[in-house]
Amino acid sequence: MSNSDTIAALNELLALHVRSFPRYLHDTGWSHDGRCDPIAETFGQVAADQAQMAQRIARLVRAFGGDLDDGEFPMEFTELHDLASDYLLQRAIEYQQEMIARISSCVDRLRLAPAALPVAEESLGLAKGHLESLQETVGATA
Repeated sequence: MSNSDTIAALNELLALHVRSFPRYLHDTGWSHDGRCDPIAETFGQVAADQAQMAQRIARLVRAFGGDLDDGEFPMEFTELHDLASDYLLQRAIEYQQEMIARISSCVDRLRLAPAALPVAEESLGLAKGHLESLQETVGATA
């Protein structure tokens, strides 16, 4: 795998963690409606974990000599932040499932980059754990 291909895959991972739905809600100062504290707590924890993972991925991009490209938030997020918490939770689950598929693709692309693969696999494990947390939160708020 070429260095530029490795950097491109790592930057995609970086963007997925920096520009996720929970990070969007965090960055825009979203606050829950007061009745769904578990949702706000879960979103906050996911956003914090993603920020830490993004820092690790960014260091790896730099170690490979690349420039950071963390993308932009999807425009569709701008229509969602003022909706009900339980609806946002359902959307977060859908976005997390999409994120897992995209991270899996990055992991596959990084199979021939042994210095980058462990972080990509950890990123995938983290994303799967976040999906479980989001799904558990549905049960806690029902």
